[in-house]
Amino acid sequence: MMFSVRLVLADHYMSPPIHELDVSYSEFRGTEVEQVPVIRIFGSTVTGKKTCLHVHGVFPYMYIPFEGSGAHDRLMYQIASSLDKALNISLGKANATVQHVFKMTLVSGLPFYGFHTKEHQYFKIYFYNPLMVKKAAELLQSGAILNKIYQPHEAHLPYILQFMIDYNLYGMNHVNLKNVKFRRDPENPGSFECLSEEILLPERVSRLSTCETEADAMAADIINRTAVSDQLALNPGLAAIWEDEKQRRREGGRTSQITPQSSRERPFAASTDSALFFKQKLHEKLLLLNSQLSNNSSTLLDTPEVTKTPYPAETSEDSELLEASFVDLHIQSSGSSPFIRSGQMEQDDNASFVDEDLVLSLLSSQRRATHNSVWSKYCYIQVLFI
Repeated sequence: MMFSVRLVLADHYMSPPIHELDVSYSEFRGTEVEQVPVIRIFGSTVTGKKTCLHVHGVFPYMYIPFEGSGAHDRLMYQIASSLDKALNISLGKANATVQHVFKMTLVSGLPFYGFHTKEHQYFKIYFYNPLMVKKAAELLQSGAILNKIYQPHEAHLPYILQFMIDYNLYGMNHVNLKNVKFRRDPENPGSFECLSEEILLPERVSRLSTCETEADAMAADIINRTAVSDQLALNPGLAAIWEDEKQRRREGGRTSQITPQSSRERPFAASTDSALFFKQKLHEKLLLLNSQLSNNSSTLLDTPEVTKTPYPAETSEDSELLEASFVDLHIQSSGSSPFIRSGQMEQDDNASFVDEDLVLSLLSSQRRATHNSVWSKYCYIQVLFI
């Protein structure tokens, strides 16, 4: 069945996997999945019903370069295992065995930095928790993983924005789905009598909002991505809003062509005391940050164990690697057998190479920076009330 919801607000939460909707087993790690990210979209349907839509099967990711030397399968397991250990250390749980990396794949794409005519190879790292992506990027850049300084790509993108880019979604536009399942309302059990049991979730999947309608869907069922066109407007996210306005003008007997208003002249405004104060504080912080970065860079370069940043290897013409922009639908194959690893592969998977001192040093510097930031805000508030 076709279902559409206007994307007004979106956030995410972590939840145990729902068998009917989520991946419950990681074939890459060979373990059961305990927590998965779920995107929650609030909006209204075409008929005006306030709706909460839960989107399953979207994992946050980033890229790091692959040099092309050695077996990439073994290296992927080492990076994943090392990231798990480093993240656990940074969270103050050095002895924990919690896995943060869902899976890794080898992909091909054009490097973002510099001029390139050929595609290069990258590892695409998928995480369970979106909040771990930034921490993982910092650890990769610090040289704590495998004694190499990795340059992450797309690690700066927020999870929700990454999801909207991949599936061609825009704020205030409709999310179109070809399949959807509804959550039952225990306070109004007769509200879904006209619907088939096939599109209703079990009673164990409880509602999480007060919206009139609450539904779940897999990201693989979003059909907006198929509507991508080469003839895009400057801001296609506003297309639906402009079309609504044109329709209102037609119904009011006015022309649907909207003439933009001319801009008003802006008079010169002198800088206020607060603006000058913050400008000076920004200048001081930038100078401090620049000196800290210089010191950290020199420390890392002086460390003999840390090698230079890996450069991605070129992709051969006969390569069958996936495109970096390929959207993995993360659908659990119903008939697939569990992924069985050999003893050597198991050993490689557990082999982590983490500079624990560097991780702790990075964690300490972050805490000091947070403390200084909070203290600066406190001092500024005190100055305002003097």
